[in-house]
Amino acid sequence: MINVRLIVAIVTTFLDDILILLLLMIGLPYVGVYLPLILVAGIALLWVAIAVFLYLMGSRVLRKKPLTGFTNMVDMQGIAIRNIAPQGMVKIKGELWMVKSKVETIAKGERIIVTGQNNMELTVKKYIEPGN
Repeated sequence: MINVRLIVAIVTTFLDDILILLLLMIGLPYVGVYLPLILVAGIALLWVAIAVFLYLMGSRVLRKKPLTGFTNMVDMQGIAIRNIAPQGMVKIKGELWMVKSKVETIAKGERIIVTGQNNMELTVKKYIEPGN
């Protein structure tokens, strides 16, 4: 199968190169600036190399799957922003999350730990410091 994005990238890079060459070979001499042909060829090759590099980096980014939330939030800690009885809101790593607590009521300002995750639904309980 033909990769349309690759063809578009090649064609646009070729057109960019033509415009740069026209500028360097016609535009600059028009205003009295003359460049050696080897310098013009070097600039054109450099431009092609930059375009290929940007294409490869952009393609890599476009192939990545988008992430929503944290992939696994179990055992992450946070602070209750609202009372959780049985549902409420917490702040985890700077983000606000709606959560539920299956067992206990958790007061605003108390530390929590995530005990379960079902997609974007989090279950939490009070965080107890180890050794207490």
